[in-house]
Amino acid sequence: LEILRYLSGVDPATPSIQPGVLLQRLVQVLRIPMRDVGLRVEVAHGSHDSPAMVDACAMTRAICEVVTAIGKSVPRGLEGRLVLDLTRQARGGARVEITIEADASMLPFPLDVGAAVDAARAPLTADGVRIERIDPESLALSIGRDV
Repeated sequence: LEILRYLSGVDPATPSIQPGVLLQRLVQVLRIPMRDVGLRVEVAHGSHDSPAMVDACAMTRAICEVVTAIGKSVPRGLEGRLVLDLTRQARGGARVEITIEADASMLPFPLDVGAAVDAARAPLTADGVRIERIDPESLALSIGRDV
């Protein structure tokens, strides 16, 4: 229910939350729809920074928008992992790298998150979210400032 409040933005006060906590909650919501397209959603915590607070609404919308776009672009028959890695957090911002890793038993599928980046860029720019393409299977979201 909390995630739906963040997505709708109906809360008059902008709620803040630690990004690692929010990622754990988001994974619970995203796990089933992504499993239906063949991806297991996992959280990694590569950041060694002190916990920070981020805008819960902006981060929730950014992660959900990009993961939904990735789910629509995954080739049928692919099985693998979708890793959400909190790589950096600073006062008022966080950086999350999103990577698709095909299972070792899979034939090499051409994976490209470029379509997901293009589909999600316009609505997220208004929230101050920056999207950066790292390689064909990875992208990074910078939410807030100072990241």
